[in-house]
Amino acid sequence: MRPGMRPMDRMPAIICTDVGHDPDDLLALILAAAALPLRLVVTSDEFGGGQRARLARFLLNLCGRTGVVVVAGAEIEGAQARWVCDGLVPAGFPPVSAPVTGSVIDAVRAVLGETGRAAWIGQGPMSNLAHLYADAPGLARRLTIMQMGGGFAHLYRRPDRASHNLRMDPASARTVLTAPDLDVALVTSDVTFTPETAIDADSEVYQLLAAANAPKWAKLVAAGYDRWFAGERSASMAADPLTVTAAAGMGFVEFATHHVTVAPDARMYDNPDGVALSMSVAADYAAFRAWVTTVVQHALEVGMRYDPALIGHKPGNTRPVATGHAMPIGTR
Repeated sequence: MRPGMRPMDRMPAIICTDVGHDPDDLLALILAAAALPLRLVVTSDEFGGGQRARLARFLLNLCGRTGVVVVAGAEIEGAQARWVCDGLVPAGFPPVSAPVTGSVIDAVRAVLGETGRAAWIGQGPMSNLAHLYADAPGLARRLTIMQMGGGFAHLYRRPDRASHNLRMDPASARTVLTAPDLDVALVTSDVTFTPETAIDADSEVYQLLAAANAPKWAKLVAAGYDRWFAGERSASMAADPLTVTAAAGMGFVEFATHHVTVAPDARMYDNPDGVALSMSVAADYAAFRAWVTTVVQHALEVGMRYDPALIGHKPGNTRPVATGHAMPIGTR
């Protein structure tokens, strides 16, 4: 459980995603569409006037979640190299609005309303969140932020650089992680990048999505995995889906408070005098995998529609139960 976790439920969800590269973003979106009160998707690491946003919008439309707003977020130089989904969105599919910071602010303000709070689930670079904090700090302070990535430099698989989401925009990552007035937790790369989260062509979840009789939304997600595997990658680590469960308070991820220094390149180091951050330290991978399979099976059997009972459902239970954890996303 995350230390200091706020006793909140019924919070709307915002996902910030670099969908269109690693397919775990696609899987995270369908899990959120099925199980969370998802209100807004903002894309990060954008390019081409909102290509990732077009993909997110198309997938959500196939899922029947047309009421979820999609906004193209900040573009990053070289982002097109981190894109494998050419041709998966029909050529005539309407483009989204141009990626301007103001549209992100307006969309977040609409979700928050006058006095509300929301969960921000970060699944890509932290550019949009840093822009929001700079231009509308009052809105950013009303977000409960669960970010995938980061962790101690010596635990990352490449100690000479920061983890992917942070190093794509290290200045923004440093801005958010060192802000004294933001509510941030990290689902760290050392906890997510493990064979325990791997999905490959033999995995049950992939087989369900790729089945001949699967609906269009499932086939689109499976096609994202196919593109990833075609790039000589044997598997995708389900880092973003694990982050979704942490934001939902499912209890699969364990957190502890650490004091850290965040270097200019966004690598993180232990420092007793540094900023206090809530960071993941362990995960119940078996329960996580079972939950993901349960949600996908449920969506395939009854249709992709929001079912708040899935948040509290632990595999093995005969009915959904409350998790007893005090975070953020509930049954709005």
